[in-house]
Amino acid sequence: MIQKAFKFDFREAHNRDNYIVGETNSDAIKWIDIYPNWKNNGLVIEGPRASGKSHLVRVWQKKSNCSIFDSEQVNEERINAKDNKNIAIENLENINNFEFFLHLINYKKEKKLNFLLTSSISISSLNISLKDIKSRLLELPKVKISLPTDNIIKGLIFKLMKDKGVLIDNKLIDFMINRIERSYEGINDFIQELNKVSLEKKKNISKLMIKEVLDRYKLNENE
Repeated sequence: MIQKAFKFDFREAHNRDNYIVGETNSDAIKWIDIYPNWKNNGLVIEGPRASGKSHLVRVWQKKSNCSIFDSEQVNEERINAKDNKNIAIENLENINNFEFFLHLINYKKEKKLNFLLTSSISISSLNISLKDIKSRLLELPKVKISLPTDNIIKGLIFKLMKDKGVLIDNKLIDFMINRIERSYEGINDFIQELNKVSLEKKKNISKLMIKEVLDRYKLNENE
């Protein structure tokens, strides 16, 4: 088994080549790849939490030189609406200042600047009171990231472990795939806990350790 653990922080890899591509997210990466040849100024990426939307935002940043903001930062204090730069705004479901957001998007479109928006829920389900904003968002091209397939899960586990400085045997990855929660957020949480246990015990990851972490999750679910 190949496994090496390092006890220091690793930065997550957010390059285009590090993005795990499969049938559930191929449309999203295609849109990033064809930039700047967008027919519209903007794009919305919808997908579950931890599904790689932020990764795509950072890949697009390298191509577009955009500024990145979380939706909770969308206000006059944090953003200069007349800044002539492309912009990415993450987590639209948490936006509060709808008036400023509309002003911001209108300015970007007027100046033919580009913007990338992400949301963990569908745009049609967003709780937006201003009709102008919702209609403007619904007009934009949208791509959806669906729940992961086995190939995506396998690639994601490998990437998450590699980001932490751990190379793990394929047999252990296959063992995990059939037992862990099949959601992006669940996979991320499980790998975080597994790596934490491995470092605390100063032991390599094994089937026994994987089972131990799985049992912890089952106990938490039953509480």
